[in-house]
Amino acid sequence: MDTVEERVDRGVAWLDANVSDWRNKVSINDFNIRSGCRCILGQVFADKVVDTGLGEDGFDYARDEYLSGWEAAWLGFDLDSADASLPYQDQWNGLQKEWERRLSIGV
Repeated sequence: MDTVEERVDRGVAWLDANVSDWRNKVSINDFNIRSGCRCILGQVFADKVVDTGLGEDGFDYARDEYLSGWEAAWLGFDLDSADASLPYQDQWNGLQKEWERRLSIGV
């Protein structure tokens, strides 16, 4: 299984390749990996949800338009349901901490 750091590395690389100004769209103070509106994808794609009026959040929009479910996990945006080595709460906490670390150092 990949580490949280490896998954988030891929997520950062994906964002850099697909959303040039993504760092400007994310507020570390509002960040919550468990929230479809306040997670990385939720904040980055929030303007798309408003534009479409579909009643979904930014995370759902990104998964519908850009990523499959396994890709979201592989890129560190969601839980890895195939990883039974950690309880879900521990996975959430690991993702939250690693994304917070990345956001705080600007990487």
